[in-house]
Amino acid sequence: MVAGIALLENHEAVLTFLKEHAAYICAECLASRLELPLPQTMMVTLGLQQIDSFETTEDLCSLCHGRARVIRAKK
Repeated sequence: MVAGIALLENHEAVLTFLKEHAAYICAECLASRLELPLPQTMMVTLGLQQIDSFETTEDLCSLCHGRARVIRAKK
């Protein structure tokens, strides 16, 4: 069950970060900033794209400026 708890904590960390930063961000930068494993970060962002309060698109990341699948919280 420890893995499930870690995933839930990572989910909360990603949610908080996205709500505090209005710009688009890629999963790689999100994982790096939060010091989380990339696979878990990607799982969280894939789930969030199904929620109306988040939007994803193919665009430039506000942190690395690379073109990638990016996500942000809607205002």
